Amino acid sequence: MRKKHSALRLAAWLAMAATTVTAGAAGPSAYIPHDASGADIWCGSVSDNGKWALSETAGDENADNPQAVGGTLIEVATGQAITIGAGVDGVASVGDVTDDGMLVVGAYEGIPATWSRSTESWTTLPLPSGYNYGALLYVTPDGSRAMGYAGKSSDVYAARPILYDLSTRQLIDLTNLPYFGMNGKTYTQNAPKNISADGKTFVGMVAESFMMDRVKDDDAEEEEYLESGAVMWAYVYDIEAQTYTPSAGPSTPTTSSPNCTPTPISSTTFT
Repeated sequence: MRKKHSALRLAAWLAMAATTVTAGAAGPSAYIPHDASGADIWCGSVSDNGKWALSETAGDENADNPQAVGGTLIEVATGQAITIGAGVDGVASVGDVTDDGMLVVGAYEGIPATWSRSTESWTTLPLPSGYNYGALLYVTPDGSRAMGYAGKSSDVYAARPILYDLSTRQLIDLTNLPYFGMNGKTYTQNAPKNISADGKTFVGMVAESFMMDRVKDDDAEEEEYLESGAVMWAYVYDIEAQTYTPSAGPSTPTTSSPNCTPTPISSTTFT
């Protein structure tokens, strides 16, 4: 399983925070944490073979809902930087890049999308029924499959993994996804954390935003809440078998655990 995001990715980009990338330079130089216009950039991703890197340009940090406004694709060997433009409304985010650097996945105007280096344009993908925004976060090295999440405006915490066959640009069915926490309660949040290079397995996390269950402290003079136990948990999903296995741990939820009965939601059922 690849691990291109999180601490390793952050360390790689921080190590390059000194000078700007010069297009067409003889070798790669470091990348500063802002672009030529002064806009901040966010840590990006690196292709599996390490030949291509991504950065993402931040939007107005003072806005109520700051969003990315495009990014940059960088050829590591030469330092050549290719601008990835934003949408009509100036909104586009980048998530991952293929080994040949020809395809970037992310979101265009809040919809899962791919960006082609050959055409320098975005193409959006269909969302599952009941969801109205999302983004792609990962792509297989050969560009055959891409994975991300879908969300809904009616529930800010709702999320579900989405997987695409990029040869047909259609969703791949994902059934039997877990939507229960360690405390046995049902949650609407289930997000992918990465996909294997062969596109057959992914890692997911349930109720990541909740982390710990909270209960009201009736003995407190003012309204206070106490943490009562773990909620979120990770799993490994077999895409071909449409089954998941909880990650190893001392308190992994199982179907036989007290107050922790799985509530799978079919990919064709969205409530």
